Amino acid sequence: TILMMVLSERIVLILLGKEWLFSASILKILSLSGLFIILETVNRSLFKIEARTFQLFKLELIKKAFIVLTILATYRFGILPFVYGMVLSAVFSFLLNQYFITIKVSEYKKVFQMLLNGILMAVSVFFVNRYIDNAYVSVIISSIIGLLIYFSFSFIMGVREQKWFFLILTSKFK
Repeated sequence: TILMMVLSERIVLILLGKEWLFSASILKILSLSGLFIILETVNRSLFKIEARTFQLFKLELIKKAFIVLTILATYRFGILPFVYGMVLSAVFSFLLNQYFITIKVSEYKKVFQMLLNGILMAVSVFFVNRYIDNAYVSVIISSIIGLLIYFSFSFIMGVREQKWFFLILTSKFK
């Protein structure tokens, strides 16, 4: 989602054309929402692991009510307030689950390592993207460089899943 956030203008330009460039800001905002949806999904899985499905059900009802209220409060003001409302709903869902879960995200060392890697990737892609004019070439080169930076820093930081990925990848090319 971070890569999509940084490359949103180029992606929209390639897929939809110049007349749809205004929608790149919507894609950026929705990509931000995606980060919280991923974390919220992890939290939901933890509820299931802890066998607290009834509490999860009650929280899901509260979150869905919040989403409906957000939709009712934002739909008449246009698409951007509506999309920001969806981000707010994703953040609310994550925070609500996080409040009631016994395993806190602050204990997720891997999540923060991956987030830091994602930020480093986004910064590098942002700068690479600024110096390439062709949208197609920019998306391809920026994506390759961004993913290389992400996986390299993951490997350096010792994220076990990334090391596993490297082992599989290197064994395929031998």
